Amino acid sequence: GLVDSRVYTPNGPVRLGDLRVGDAVFGVDGRPTRVVGIPFEGDCEVYRVEFSDGSFYDCSPEHLWTVQNNRTQPCQKPRTVDTRELARLCTQVIRYFTPVCAPVEFFLPGERVIDPYVLGALLGDGNFGGRCGNSVLRFTNIDTDVLHEVSSRLPHGYKLIDLDSRDHYITHGSKARNVYIQALKAMGLWACGSSDKFIPDIYLYDSIQARWDLLAGLLDTDGFAGKSGEVVFSTSSPRLANGVRELAESLGGIAWQRSRKTGYRNGDGHRVECLPSYEVRMRFRDYTKIFKSRKKLARVCVPRRYKLRRYVKSVKPLGYTRRMRCITVDRPDGLFLVNNFIVTHKSNDY
Repeated sequence: GLVDSRVYTPNGPVRLGDLRVGDAVFGVDGRPTRVVGIPFEGDCEVYRVEFSDGSFYDCSPEHLWTVQNNRTQPCQKPRTVDTRELARLCTQVIRYFTPVCAPVEFFLPGERVIDPYVLGALLGDGNFGGRCGNSVLRFTNIDTDVLHEVSSRLPHGYKLIDLDSRDHYITHGSKARNVYIQALKAMGLWACGSSDKFIPDIYLYDSIQARWDLLAGLLDTDGFAGKSGEVVFSTSSPRLANGVRELAESLGGIAWQRSRKTGYRNGDGHRVECLPSYEVRMRFRDYTKIFKSRKKLARVCVPRRYKLRRYVKSVKPLGYTRRMRCITVDRPDGLFLVNNFIVTHKSNDY
């Protein structure tokens, strides 16, 4: 693949070109495996393999892919083909798909003062008041399940105080510094408006359970269950939307994004443009961990014949050459994870 491609390691993503023999990357089962060889690095013709969720991987024509088709019997094994052969297969009526990875166990070192669920809820419905010179950390929500979950996860001495039926604030009731506000400042989130919020790396690349909690906090506030089996997160922050997509994919889900213009008609009938809305639609194998809100969880509807698959949409040469690199990992299946947690293989031996 391109040397600038992202490859996932236990401490987060790195450039493919920066990997060395002995480094740990993730296999399709979500477990670390070692790089045991770098058999090739050089200039190659670039092919783009694009998938049904909008993700893609730029690679050489000799790069290998392990795929199945939607007519393959469950007892039949996947087949491994190179990019040129995959391009030929994709001209047929039969659709081919790659494996979807299991949740991966990151651990990026760093201090996590705020509970992951609470941070997710604050990213959704929190008001980081530093922009207006306000030193109060506000939280706006009316779901009793969410309010109870946030309250139960606050550290000793901290409380969620009601301002009215919708607005609340997190305080410790003393003159000491609010550790939540200090932590938000340290992560660069304090004073961020709704269109500037993001997921800090130490939470995005945390343990599996912490990331499920983080996603639940985000979805309990700014998410909902769609009618066709997907879960949708909506935000005015493109950076937060990108983080939520990566979070879902790292937990073994499939996610795709779209943006749309928003606005309203004022009293004179003129349209007033608002901030764009960025939606992340997600599908998972298991939906039991994505909501703490019982009201939202009850709306999840999984189709009877639902299968979690990432289909190959197209394979096309881009008409130019770029620096490529091939790595071999210590796994019998040869599979590892690249951009958007795409499951890919090594290249043919050169």
